[in-house]
Amino acid sequence: MTHPLAGKPAPRELLIDVERLRRLYYEEKPDPADPQQRVAFGTSGHRGTALKRAFNEAHILAVTQAVCEYRKAQGTSGPLYLGKDTHALSDPAQDTALSVLAANDVHVLWSRRATPTPVISHAILTYNRGLSRGFADGIVITPSHNPPEDGGIKYNPPSGGPADTAATGWIENRANDLLRNPDSIGRAVRPGMLEEHDFITPYVRDLGNVVDLEPVRGLRLGVDPLGGSNLDYWDPIASEYGLDITVVNRTVDPTFGFMTVDHDGKIRMDCSSPYAMAKLVGLKDQYQLAFGNDTDSDRHGIVTPGAGLMNPNHYLAVAIQYLFTNRTWPARAAVGKTLVSSALIDRVARKIGRTLREVPVGFKWFVDGLLDGSLGFGGEESAGASFLRLDGSVWATDKDGIIMDLLAAEMLGRTGKDPGVLYQEISAELGRPVYTRIDAPATPAQKAALKKLSAEAVRAGTLAGEPITAKLTKAPGNGADIGGLKVVAQNGWFAARPSGTEDVYKIYAESFRDETHLQRIVDEAKAMVAPICETIDRYMAGIDTRKLDREGQFPAELLQSLKEMGLFGLIVPEEHGGLGLSNSGYARVMQQVASWDASIAVTLGAHSSIGFKGLLLFGNEAQKRRYLPKLASGENIAAFCLTEPGSGSDAFSIKTSARRDGDFYVLNGQKLWITNGGIADFYTVFAKTTLDTAEQKGKITAFIVTRAAQAPSARDRACGRAQAVWPSARELRQDQGEARADGDEPLRQRVALLLRLLQHRSRGGGLLGGRSCYQGLQFRGGVERHRRGAADRRRHGLHARAALRASDARHPHQPHLRGDERDPAAVHRADRAAEARRVPEGSRQGSVELAQGPDQGIRALARIRRPESAPDRADAGSALRADAADRQGASHFARAGRVPGGRGPGAGRALRDVAAQAWAQHRRAAAASGPHRRHRHRSAGPRRRPRPHDTDHRAARRGEGEERDLDDVYVLLGRADAHPRQLARQRRAQQRPVAPGRRRRGRRRRRLPERLPQVRAPGAPGRSARHRPA
Repeated sequence: MTHPLAGKPAPRELLIDVERLRRLYYEEKPDPADPQQRVAFGTSGHRGTALKRAFNEAHILAVTQAVCEYRKAQGTSGPLYLGKDTHALSDPAQDTALSVLAANDVHVLWSRRATPTPVISHAILTYNRGLSRGFADGIVITPSHNPPEDGGIKYNPPSGGPADTAATGWIENRANDLLRNPDSIGRAVRPGMLEEHDFITPYVRDLGNVVDLEPVRGLRLGVDPLGGSNLDYWDPIASEYGLDITVVNRTVDPTFGFMTVDHDGKIRMDCSSPYAMAKLVGLKDQYQLAFGNDTDSDRHGIVTPGAGLMNPNHYLAVAIQYLFTNRTWPARAAVGKTLVSSALIDRVARKIGRTLREVPVGFKWFVDGLLDGSLGFGGEESAGASFLRLDGSVWATDKDGIIMDLLAAEMLGRTGKDPGVLYQEISAELGRPVYTRIDAPATPAQKAALKKLSAEAVRAGTLAGEPITAKLTKAPGNGADIGGLKVVAQNGWFAARPSGTEDVYKIYAESFRDETHLQRIVDEAKAMVAPICETIDRYMAGIDTRKLDREGQFPAELLQSLKEMGLFGLIVPEEHGGLGLSNSGYARVMQQVASWDASIAVTLGAHSSIGFKGLLLFGNEAQKRRYLPKLASGENIAAFCLTEPGSGSDAFSIKTSARRDGDFYVLNGQKLWITNGGIADFYTVFAKTTLDTAEQKGKITAFIVTRAAQAPSARDRACGRAQAVWPSARELRQDQGEARADGDEPLRQRVALLLRLLQHRSRGGGLLGGRSCYQGLQFRGGVERHRRGAADRRRHGLHARAALRASDARHPHQPHLRGDERDPAAVHRADRAAEARRVPEGSRQGSVELAQGPDQGIRALARIRRPESAPDRADAGSALRADAADRQGASHFARAGRVPGGRGPGAGRALRDVAAQAWAQHRRAAAASGPHRRHRHRSAGPRRRPRPHDTDHRAARRGEGEERDLDDVYVLLGRADAHPRQLARQRRAQQRPVAPGRRRRGRRRRRLPERLPQVRAPGAPGRSARHRPA
């Protein structure tokens, strides 16, 4: 749905705070353990924003240093061309990159002005022409057309275009290693290594060799740079070639406040969007031709008087026909397009007799063909393209929006027809396509299933009434995986591929008939893709999890199916054979699995969250290449070995030792409760490499141990299907290359790695613990009441109700656990009936709600939903409220720091113990002062005794004991003025002012005292100072 602001000037509230953004760039430090804050190369570079710690100084330090090491390893010793665009973060990022490049003795050619991406590509290829060594390469700092708050950096190797996946993968991995300690990266400013360079003149003077600009003279042209990097190029172009070019907008503003809002309500410099280009489209009748570009000038937008802003696919088809009929390129020069570009290009290629090369999405697939001349043209549906020079040699191997603009002017000058008219002629001859793109929501699991799809999974034989002629999961032009599916018929096609950055999958569709036919294609595309995306649900629905629990088995065929679905490689990077999901994506997949069977989810979670997480975060590249592919495929399953008899999961108390023995380590100790231990092949084992002393604990190291060294023995298969025990007093001899990170350093010493892994376990395990945590709270409530004399039947009744509610919440896919799902009222009646059958009459106390935050944990434990009758409620809740108040009071004492504490292991536990003792003393003193009384009406006289019919009303309000104890806490801490009730009264008083000379009528409110209550002797008359109205 289009945003209401789409196409309208950007309001002030959408503009970024440039100073704050640049301050955060320097101040914020990313967490390398968070995938959202790590370096992640997309098509060719890393993008993000400093607001989310995804594009900060540390990222640029790490990426630039990684590029320096990569170019050195590749033998690239020539100069490096450095460019930037006009985004707010590009200037500080350029300064950071220059300091790192200079420290690495790299000769840098750079400019203080913004430099377009195609200009950097052109400069690299011009320098390298005719050389056999000493090649140049480049870095461009740009997030392309992304919103103003974003930044980006990408590397162009000596080929001049976007780096391939091998290069970006190496740079990304190395940068993430450096990101853990960016302060170790050298920085320097050496004037001799940094040389300011004139990028404009060589590029402008060479334009006549790629575009014939002679026919363009005399045309009235308009251009909108959209505040981007090509602003300084149009005047020199007009002067050099005698062109009539009017720059309609010369504003350069890092907030991009001059833009009109894009379709989704964001500011985006997308020159292919009619909303972002609304201002230039409004000027279309003032010029014979107009065009615009994004901030790094690698995309184009063509505006004609008749067609307005042209569809990028339409202009690509026109450009291809014009170029191949007006250039004398070799016959081997083919037409390059991406799989999701219009099929009209296929028909144009057949008409002109040229080979069509269809590749996956990404301009990097065109680089080699443009470089050797086997491709005359390469274009993407997202308005990016480049082509050969007039003589058939390479011009630029990156997208060039400037030459695409000037090519449209050449068409108009030579043919007398603008590209819009030429498109009408082509479509009248070859067919008029109707094209659309739809984003459909998808979970990470569904995206993973679509990405690993095979053509055989699509069983349909027709598409919109026509026989299917092709089902593609690999690109016909180069055999590369397309990361999705394309289905082709005679007069239509669709392609579905998952988004790399959002939880959606994209459906591209085209029809050569009409809108009705297109809609039918889209509907059938969704029908074909949806079952594929429901892989997990469809598979898990066929598993009898109750039978697995009864038999305590984990069948081999079940394990194999999980491997085939890719569930063992959810967080493994793509370059190592995994899916590369983020933390949120991984959590959603695990939640989907856990909703069917928690034991299966635990198996997967123990494998990914902790089993090989240490290798993923801290292992070196050799270890990752050796182990991760098999771990991603499920050929090897991982386990985590920490717990020991007598020490639990207390890392400081483990006794397992590791002794160096030549080229081996000898591990001696015992581990137990190893999840996946009986089926695992890869173990992360923690052991101490030094002995404990009186001054300090021994150093802890994580070792990689494989099943070939020593496998644990399975224990208690019926309990979780995954527990194991490692035998004690046995030597585990392991090759040094596997037991250590590299030659001399362990994987990670001390407890830092362990704590990081346990943190990641909580991310994956927390989503599985909802049901067990829910039941645990319920059961604990029952135990507390039983301890205080409550009826045993009520304890079991509450626990039974918790189990019923938990089953409803955690098994939405199993109707036999949810009752009638057709009508909400019927579901409610079924729940009540089931509860009546399960719980004895008179013991329906209601369920305890989960905590909303760390400060509300105990309070949530004592929060009881309204039961059937007041006596049950009072009996069930009184003990819980008393216990809750005790714990909450101690918690307030501890947080306020009113009790002595210290540092080091066990300090937090000691602090809580002291706080509990202090609170107990206060409670005893309060009890000695007599019963607490609630405030009375201001009229004199004793408080009347509650009548029987008042019980339900008063018990339904906040517990009297809990309110009283909370009052005590704030008084004891000396913060009575900060009590929530006191603050609420103050707010109400401010909102309802009283006229001068008048008193506020109504009930007089008791103010909380500012000091501790006075203790009076038992039996003394009157009330204590604490309860005397102020």
